[in-house]
Amino acid sequence: VVVNKDTNITKKKIIIVGAGSAGLLFAHNLLRQPNYEIHLLEKRPDPRTIPPSEQRTYPISLQQKRGLYAIRQISPSMADAVEDAGAWMKGYFGRLGDVPTSNKIFKSPMLALDRNELSL
Repeated sequence: VVVNKDTNITKKKIIIVGAGSAGLLFAHNLLRQPNYEIHLLEKRPDPRTIPPSEQRTYPISLQQKRGLYAIRQISPSMADAVEDAGAWMKGYFGRLGDVPTSNKIFKSPMLALDRNELSL
């Protein structure tokens, strides 16, 4: 618990380890509520500060009824931005060189996006 001496406002200090999709969504949700001081820790560098050729990809796949719905409940404008940054997939086909390795058709489409390209 942190108390501001000037305003006498008490805040709960929250430390979130990992800036993955769950950590970021949790931090965003807490920031919308009063009385929290949020600290987000991530060991990897900010992808905006390193060249694209050196970046690790951060793929995100969201189902309409679960992932995107959860984001929309927190922030409709964030859900719109996420949807605009992604592409709807009906399935995928995996390959290793010229050899097919896997394929899957989804029951319902999934939204796929690269977190490095997402700027909210």
